[in-house]
Amino acid sequence: MGNQTKTSFQKQNRQIGQVSLERALSKIGYCSRSEGRQHVLNGKVQVNGKTVLHPGHPVNPAKDHIALEGMRSPKNKPHVYLMLHKPDDCITTQRDEKGRRTIFDILPLQSRHIHAVGRLDRMSTGLLLLTSFTRFSEFLTNPKNRIPRTYEVFFSGPVSEAQRQSMLTGFEDGGEVLQASQVEILSSAPEGSALKITLHQGKNREIRRMAAAFGYQVPRLHRIAFGPLELGTFNPGECRRLRESEMQKLFPTIRWSEKEN
Repeated sequence: MGNQTKTSFQKQNRQIGQVSLERALSKIGYCSRSEGRQHVLNGKVQVNGKTVLHPGHPVNPAKDHIALEGMRSPKNKPHVYLMLHKPDDCITTQRDEKGRRTIFDILPLQSRHIHAVGRLDRMSTGLLLLTSFTRFSEFLTNPKNRIPRTYEVFFSGPVSEAQRQSMLTGFEDGGEVLQASQVEILSSAPEGSALKITLHQGKNREIRRMAAAFGYQVPRLHRIAFGPLELGTFNPGECRRLRESEMQKLFPTIRWSEKEN
């Protein structure tokens, strides 16, 4: 059976809540998806005590025991929901092969079983959500649910009304359409512009790619809100658990008082 046939078969036979093993490793927060794929191929990953060699093998992160080099994923434990003010010069991943600081080096809750809900790149700062509940993160990052994310951004040049309209209308870059749902020019000058930008989709480095299309760099990108949650006066590096009322606003389709951990 060829690789394409195997992948097609695996996709057709996945049940609700199942994802590929390489994706599960990323969602749990062990490593990036590409790193996870290599770990699986190298025979370093076990599912329910058995070594699995196929990155596309279907698993349910909430039910299956997934182990990478001896680290086990939780099962039947209360889920974790955190809000972190991510500082700059910090990677949104469990481990970094180059030895750079990650968000897990600063989290007060030392858990290797939580993962970030979406990402902020190394030099971006602001509100970052983390959880151990994959349904929660999948709902928030699914573009169909149009969960807004709002940023304070600085472009290294003047931004015109025509450029603002271009970001709102959307334009193609690398085979993808980049589009903001709201753009407010707070100030514009030859030395740089301050903007407030809201996105409803989570495309990789979307705001930085918009700026690059105008020939600008982004020396500052700071997320101030995720859905109804606002960063407020949280200091860099500070972290707290989400309240049940906040989780209800973020993910209203589940009854949190009766949810299954």
